[in-house]
Amino acid sequence: MKYPVRILHIMASLDLGGAESRTMEIYRNIDRNIIQFDFVVHKKNNFYESEAESLGAKVYYCEKFSLSNLFKYISWWRRFFLENQYNIVHG
Repeated sequence: MKYPVRILHIMASLDLGGAESRTMEIYRNIDRNIIQFDFVVHKKNNFYESEAESLGAKVYYCEKFSLSNLFKYISWWRRFFLENQYNIVHG
């Protein structure tokens, strides 16, 4: 297995919510030489964004799903996974 293993977290934001805060708490305390977190979020300029990037995370932005953007949304995810490979996706 190639290290670090990159885990993709799909979240609405990286703001001060419970799941976001807990994920960042874990991220601060794991061995980032072995495991790295990346994030897909729906909005830019989140509370934890610069800290996550300083720890080695990549932060990607995806428009929030709605019926009016269904095909654009599907296309974005197809292209994303063609360009990026993850063994673990957490959403």
